[in-house]
Amino acid sequence: MVTIATTTKGAYLRYTLDGTKPTGGSSGHGTLIPAQSGRVPVPCVFGRTLKLQAIAYKAECADSPIGVGYYTASASR
Repeated sequence: MVTIATTTKGAYLRYTLDGTKPTGGSSGHGTLIPAQSGRVPVPCVFGRTLKLQAIAYKAECADSPIGVGYYTASASR
């Protein structure tokens, strides 16, 4: 699991893992998650680096900048 969060009360988060940019709003692009949980179920692809992009948004507020993170799954030894 990956955790993403915003400090803006009542905001929503959208994220993507396919290289496209997430957008805010009720008809935005990306997977919607509750900002309070911020938990993103990410696929486990060993040996491949994946790019997670996320945005926070709230009605009558400007969308946040897109946050970008990279992760690589590896087996612990």
